[in-house]
Amino acid sequence: MDANDEKLTTRRLGDRDDVRDTLCALAGHARRQIDICAAALDPYFFNTARFVDALGHFCAAHQRNRVRILTGNSERLLRDNVRLAETCRQLSDFIQIHAPGEEHGELNEMFMITDTSAFLRQPDITRHEFVLCVDDRPRTVQLRKRFDHIWERSEQIVGLHPVGL
Repeated sequence: MDANDEKLTTRRLGDRDDVRDTLCALAGHARRQIDICAAALDPYFFNTARFVDALGHFCAAHQRNRVRILTGNSERLLRDNVRLAETCRQLSDFIQIHAPGEEHGELNEMFMITDTSAFLRQPDITRHEFVLCVDDRPRTVQLRKRFDHIWERSEQIVGLHPVGL
């Protein structure tokens, strides 16, 4: 891939509103799979009615659609992302939330992958720099493999599944 190709498929985002809108748009355009990895799920991005509605529509679109969420801070998820947590409870057949295993230590990045062609990534959670990559299957598949590796060694977060179901 040369520099011109990268300009066509990659865009840098710095504004929080742009990031929130992009995450909602990615979720709204996903067809089969959404994977999210974050040290802590920022409620400004993930606890909005728009984002949660996009996840709900995605899950309702097909019985095989799946959302996998990895977060290193389950307390913040339950405390600050009430809409998202409730949606996860209601759609537990479609949405799974896990905590990364100890071998992965502290997550220091955030990313969301949709299907096999797009992702939004914050390489360093201490900096407000985000990269959106679309129509780049090789880079998206590479990031998904990394997500899968962490997921395989993760544990389900308790407290998110409906009682008695």
